[in-house]
Amino acid sequence: MHMVNVTLNLAGGDKLAWQDRRAESFTMSPLHCGSYWLGYRDSKDYALNRDNQGISLATAVAISGAAASPNMGYMMTSPILRFIMTLFNVRMGFWLGNPGPDGAKPNRLATYTRDSPRESVRPIVEEALGMTNDRKPYVYLSDGGHFENFGLYEMILRRCRFIVVSDASTDTGYDYESLGMAIRQIRVDFGVPIDMSVMKFGNHPSGDHNYCALGVIKYSCADKPKDSKEPDANYDGVLVYLKPSLIGDEPRDVLNYHASSKTFPEETIADQWFSEPQFESYRELGSHMIATICAAAPASTSGSIASGQTAPKSTVEKGAPTIDDQIREVIEVLRAQPLPDCGEPAGFAARAVGHVQRGQKAEA
Repeated sequence: MHMVNVTLNLAGGDKLAWQDRRAESFTMSPLHCGSYWLGYRDSKDYALNRDNQGISLATAVAISGAAASPNMGYMMTSPILRFIMTLFNVRMGFWLGNPGPDGAKPNRLATYTRDSPRESVRPIVEEALGMTNDRKPYVYLSDGGHFENFGLYEMILRRCRFIVVSDASTDTGYDYESLGMAIRQIRVDFGVPIDMSVMKFGNHPSGDHNYCALGVIKYSCADKPKDSKEPDANYDGVLVYLKPSLIGDEPRDVLNYHASSKTFPEETIADQWFSEPQFESYRELGSHMIATICAAAPASTSGSIASGQTAPKSTVEKGAPTIDDQIREVIEVLRAQPLPDCGEPAGFAARAVGHVQRGQKAEA
């Protein structure tokens, strides 16, 4: 089931703890539309069109891609720029009814069923002056990246235990800003730390680079009894983080394009007019990355603490499981789940571990 991630803008909100964010997460799925902090409405009843049909997938995706807006969460800090963008109608965001209590007050027509406001002047003024919040009949929605780029926040909220994230944000210096922001917000709001293992990426072809990294999602820190502080694979999850990188064995045409564009595959998203070689190079690189990971020899999880066998030597020597040990334990637990779909995700995670550790095996 798909879930589209968008941003509910709070430029004029009263949540002081979120004054840097200026936004909160908002999701749209076939079942519900709304926010954990605000409330949800059935999608079939939300933003009804002229045919009395609920919000469509096309509309949800269009809102999720509304990158330029006078209100862009943490990305818009200038009141002057906000006013100018409104004046020149650089307004890709979307006004929809409030799915919370303010969208259906007693003795007032419900707004959450409408696909647009009844009037146009007030929304424009609120955009220009940064008065958007979640306490009015209508809310202002924009690109999900104005809050968090991956949708990881919402997956952690739903306690997903196997998550694959594809980082397509512009990161020429490989500073992992989007990942760092997501990890920080999740830890602050939910009390769930995410510890990443080795991360080796780059846009200069090198055999030391990887196509993915893995991390352990420590749900146990929030969900286990308070007197239990040790990691627990029966609670925790695994994160597979994919990021465009070059390791030197990419197809010849991909490396040829890199020779003409040194920032590839981390070119600026301001370039919205891809040439044919540019588009094909990104497509082929993505296909090659996944094929390479899937072809990797799965890392063995036998002997992990979760399987009840002897812990790895490194674990015993250090007195506590390393991040890699914890990842293996979670994969082993997922493999043992009775649900029919758990084997395949666990298998992909094991192959991702094998891909990351291929260099270590070669050195050994």
